[in-house]
Amino acid sequence: MEGYNSKSAAGLLVNAALPCKVCGSENVHKLRGEIAMRSPGLKNIDKPIVWVFPDIVVCMECGIAEFALPEAELRMLAKREVAARTQPS
Repeated sequence: MEGYNSKSAAGLLVNAALPCKVCGSENVHKLRGEIAMRSPGLKNIDKPIVWVFPDIVVCMECGIAEFALPEAELRMLAKREVAARTQPS
């Protein structure tokens, strides 16, 4: 298998050349993702989403996927979570 390496999210190495951490399969591939993230629940449905475009390592045998959030998007999500917890219900 051809190895894929890329730097993402604060220098974390996303490496599809390594076997799956769950099932041990070597049938893993790096894919490009588009993910819309928001806090769960109907109370958050009107809150804006945060789009992230990470490299995702996917095991083609068991389906486990792994990715890291870029630092800027992680900070955005963290600020929204803190704000949501401090708002009165």
